[in-house]
Amino acid sequence: MTKNEQLKLIIIERIMSEGRITFRDFMDMALYHPDLGYYMTGETRTGKAGDFVTSPTTSKMFGKFIGRFLKNSWEALGKGKFTIIEMGAERGLLAADIKEYLAEKEPEMFVDAEYFTFEHGDTLPDVDSGCFFSNELVDAFPVHRVQAGRAGHLKEVYVGYKNGRFEEVLDKPSTPGLDTYLKELEVKLPAGFKTEINLDAVDWIDRIGGHLKRGSLLTIDYGYESKELYQPYRARGTLLGYKNHQIIDDPYADIGDQDLTSHVNFSALMHWGEKAGFKTTLFTDQSHFLIAQGFEDVALSLRAEVKDDAEYYDKYLALKMLVMPEAMGETFKVLVQEKS
Repeated sequence: MTKNEQLKLIIIERIMSEGRITFRDFMDMALYHPDLGYYMTGETRTGKAGDFVTSPTTSKMFGKFIGRFLKNSWEALGKGKFTIIEMGAERGLLAADIKEYLAEKEPEMFVDAEYFTFEHGDTLPDVDSGCFFSNELVDAFPVHRVQAGRAGHLKEVYVGYKNGRFEEVLDKPSTPGLDTYLKELEVKLPAGFKTEINLDAVDWIDRIGGHLKRGSLLTIDYGYESKELYQPYRARGTLLGYKNHQIIDDPYADIGDQDLTSHVNFSALMHWGEKAGFKTTLFTDQSHFLIAQGFEDVALSLRAEVKDDAEYYDKYLALKMLVMPEAMGETFKVLVQEKS
């Protein structure tokens, strides 16, 4: 029996024992089951050999830009001891690139800095002065799926199992937090509109606010503010699966062997970030963020770091992918929130 067949059986057994479950719980098991979840098996998930590419797997230079941001944050806090918390580090590629940059280019900060990586569900440490950051993490949090009914009544998607297949059932919300989420963001969904609500992201930013005394939170991911996320052309939601660099429309196929993701609502991160003590200081796209971190300087330095023209053009093209609007430049958004 394959791993995804084992995981599918575990989910079915839970449904048969407890009754239908929320889609959020289904997605949580599919991605984060301790032994069989998509992100928990130890298999390579990013890069050409995985299911999707990320900025760190596209270019090592991405770590330099994050390193520059961290250096500026360290200086803004008056230097001294500085704790760096990377959340969702996966294979540690970005961590290695950042530490390499700081060791070579910012040795004073490198001595003051402590670098830690944490994964989904890990207990976070208390940080007096530092930065929490993530790259493509929040989009992979398990989400509740909902649909607006008549007269504004919200229905939630539950997952059942009948006649040898998974089935979706609409019923009243499993938690009042779903209605509260939309009300606090002043979002009114038209009848029939389907979308995702990421309550885990709300809990996540609240936890970080409780553990960070002074410093910044850097979130890089794909998504939009509410005004864009709930446009009519997204009335079916944003949930998608990815496998072998292909989009999978069926979340119940290849359970544990396909990524499941939904667009991040940055308005929610800003709103609940303020409740957690953060102040939003920047919201932009990745292109403008990297340019502000010295993209031109990094691009110019690349020539001195390569052996020949072929290597230079190969690495320069990868570097450009990070800022090109039609590639990653506009796809990814960057949110900086600070706490003092």
